[in-house]
Amino acid sequence: MRQLPHNDTLDWPAHPYSEYLRIELSSEFNLNAAHTGPGLYTDADFCPLSNADQIIAFEPVASDELAVEDWRRGKGLSPDSRDRRYHYFVYVVPSSPPRKLYSNSEDQIPGYDLRRQRSDLCFRFYVPGYNIIPSRSDTVRVPVEVLARALASH
Repeated sequence: MRQLPHNDTLDWPAHPYSEYLRIELSSEFNLNAAHTGPGLYTDADFCPLSNADQIIAFEPVASDELAVEDWRRGKGLSPDSRDRRYHYFVYVVPSSPPRKLYSNSEDQIPGYDLRRQRSDLCFRFYVPGYNIIPSRSDTVRVPVEVLARALASH
């Protein structure tokens, strides 16, 4: 379990969660070179990804724990010298009681506990689009066995 990174290039507010699971993802694509508009976000759900708000996950950060978006970084993102891939972290809250997406919403998102689930976890990065076409990445699957080992060790 990890703390969220806190530095000048990340503007995360204080969160009420006591623990986070840090998941590392890699890609041949440089998210830092993409047009991310006002922000890059993370959808997370049990596979298949059908309720993008099911799992609480925070925006991807680069492996140096700085923001991915070019307008929030002082320098460009470089590939890792070992594998020539770009590495990112996603921070996931391991459990949550049922909650509302918005405080005035009638709908409720079901609670979850990754320690008790038997399903793979799916992620997708997106830029909302704000009245234009939203952009989405491919879906990334994290096998339940990998999650179970990570959660058991903490």
